[in-house]
Amino acid sequence: MAGVQNYLAFVARPWRRHLIQIALGPGALLVVVFPRKVFMLRDDSNREELAGRYQDGGSDRRWIAVLVFAVGIAATIAVWRAIRTHEHSEMHWATKLAAEAIRTDLITDMEWQVLGLDRLAMLWEAADPAQELWTRNAELYIQHRTGCVAVEWLTPGGERRVVVMADGEMSTRPLAFDGMPKALIEAVTKSKAAMISTPEAVSDGSRQWAIAYPVYARGQSRGFIVTFFDVEQSLDYILNDVRPLDFSFAVLQSNQQEYLLPGTNRKHEHEWGTVVDVRLPGTTWQLRVWPNADVVNEIRSRLPEVTLAVGSVLSLLLALTLYFGTGAALASARMRLVNEALQREISTREGAQEELRRAHAELEMRIERRTAELAASNALLQKEVTEHQRAVASLGELTGRLFQLQDEERRRLARELHDGAVQNLVALAMNVGMIRDTVPAEDISTKALVNECGRLIEESTSELRTISYLLHPPYFDELGLSATLRDYVEGFASRSGMQVTLDIDPKLGRLGHEVELAIYRVVQEALSNVHRHAQCRTATITLTRQAEFVLLQIADTGRGIPPEILAPNSRLAGVGIAGMRERIRLLGGRLEIQSSSSGTRIQAVLPLTTSDLFVRKTVSSDAAAADAGSSVSAA
Repeated sequence: MAGVQNYLAFVARPWRRHLIQIALGPGALLVVVFPRKVFMLRDDSNREELAGRYQDGGSDRRWIAVLVFAVGIAATIAVWRAIRTHEHSEMHWATKLAAEAIRTDLITDMEWQVLGLDRLAMLWEAADPAQELWTRNAELYIQHRTGCVAVEWLTPGGERRVVVMADGEMSTRPLAFDGMPKALIEAVTKSKAAMISTPEAVSDGSRQWAIAYPVYARGQSRGFIVTFFDVEQSLDYILNDVRPLDFSFAVLQSNQQEYLLPGTNRKHEHEWGTVVDVRLPGTTWQLRVWPNADVVNEIRSRLPEVTLAVGSVLSLLLALTLYFGTGAALASARMRLVNEALQREISTREGAQEELRRAHAELEMRIERRTAELAASNALLQKEVTEHQRAVASLGELTGRLFQLQDEERRRLARELHDGAVQNLVALAMNVGMIRDTVPAEDISTKALVNECGRLIEESTSELRTISYLLHPPYFDELGLSATLRDYVEGFASRSGMQVTLDIDPKLGRLGHEVELAIYRVVQEALSNVHRHAQCRTATITLTRQAEFVLLQIADTGRGIPPEILAPNSRLAGVGIAGMRERIRLLGGRLEIQSSSSGTRIQAVLPLTTSDLFVRKTVSSDAAAADAGSSVSAA
């Protein structure tokens, strides 16, 4: 693409057009002046020999014209292939990015379903729960998970004890595996971990999958919890929030299609389809993603075809111009020889000057005509380039929307963890405290067990609050970037054991929401990379504010990043580095990474002006206020 832009800039500048005229001028003068030299020869034998050479030059000029045409066509095809290759790479990159977003959403929701079974399994920590208590918890699990058909309680021997159906009562609704996935139970017993089965056809025409979860209490098996999910209903609910991506997708297992997005158009599946693996407990799904017609039309353009057509026409015109121009020059030379023989007494100098003036005028007319044609072609190419740039801008908007959806999903998950799981654990801790008060003082073993349960609940509550904070700080919008960064750095240092120095400019103040969120995510990703890969115990963060921009620097003394990962357009770079670059680029800034064996320094420069930012905040202030209010009430 850069080659096409350079070419358009070349032909659009007037001084370059004059440079072409200056380059053509000596050649035209040579064609006119060289025959003029013939008239100056007084010896008849030499004059006839020179005339014979001009007459034999027809085959040479044909080969030259063919060679020029071939070179022009080859250059045109090279530019055409470069543009097509660039468009293909953009399409594959957008499809891969959408596939990663859909896969992440699918894995997160499936892990959430398994996490619910872990909460059900906690009922067995003290003793086997009463059937009524277990039934109420199972019904609560079904209500919060769309598509769940039934929950079974199996004994350690695999015998069915209690079945809770989606309607809350015992029912004869058919279940996959005839309600007893024996092979899945055997696999769970062997691995002692939750596993997901392959989808199975049911007698009513639907398809279901099962999740089996082993129950252990004090090292002893208490049985199993098995849940059954309707494939269509569950995946419709799980994947509903990724439909705005304007991509079509299908879920497969062992090359068999299990789910297809409703209303899918499979026109571009074969050409642009991308398949990624979705690794789940006990099984692996394949996710096939391809763009819809709107995405393809936004990225693709008519520029390659126009380039091929215009380049071919220009090559042909250049070859014809060269061929006929050379022929005209040869014919003019022969005419001058005949005229000199017939009019020997006429002044040779005056005749040659007149011929030169006519040839020069003709050349000027041809140059003006070719310049007009070239200007028209240039205008058409410029229009196509503008359309292509508009398509690239649309792709940037799609990338910004993906980041926004990711941040919104983190906010939602953090709020659900804080308002749901954490509050339930707090209530459970209160219940355990009440139980502790009712245990007699002489029952030391029971009191120790209750205290251990209370300790585990406190640790789980602390871990869930930490996860919720890492996903999205609850008071980010109210406290601002400075306070949030200090709180995050302190928590990171205590969790990782690293020594992190944070230096924030006292005059920083509040920045735009997009700028503050981008800086926070870059710091979060950079510290995570230092902890996992740098093999060092210290890091330094500096945040300063200048007149027109904000400067963020993150430095460590680790082993550095390999050069092949930092190379432009490297496929070895992870999603973290690419995500940091894209976030800063969408805000009109730049990200620089300098790394060596003595450490790595990441520098991000973000402009303070927000009127011309590429990414716009689409979440309204009312929604942000509502989120902040719910977080405060939950805390």
